[in-house]
Amino acid sequence: MPTYKNETTSPISWGGNMWKPGESKGLSFFVPYSDLGLTQTATTPTVPGLFMAGSGDKSVAAGTPLTVDVPYPSRSGKYTLSVACMEGETTLALGDGTTTITLGDGLDWMREGVPWDRCSSLTLASTAGATVRVLMEEA
Repeated sequence: MPTYKNETTSPISWGGNMWKPGESKGLSFFVPYSDLGLTQTATTPTVPGLFMAGSGDKSVAAGTPLTVDVPYPSRSGKYTLSVACMEGETTLALGDGTTTITLGDGLDWMREGVPWDRCSSLTLASTAGATVRVLMEEA
């Protein structure tokens, strides 16, 4: 199974899994290791990635909200969304934006089975600027 190692000095969390600094884990499913800051130390068996376009680090300028469009997940119409504030502080608004979630340095939020027809975009905002990692995967 693919094995991933955290070679950083900070914990890394994704998909309900936590890697402490220096820790390795073998998993039977795809992990976007390079986007998370993990190192892949074993590659077999190969697990196909379901990462969606638009995933990655986003720079949120101070006072300028950033809208991230979610591509349609063709297999199920649903996706898993993970948002982590890597630097600074940001607010996350899903869909119509009536509810916001505040994330600070190193804090993340994840939801599985998000229906695309209810949340086809998300908006990130920051008063002082932030770097935010957005990962979207077909459910």
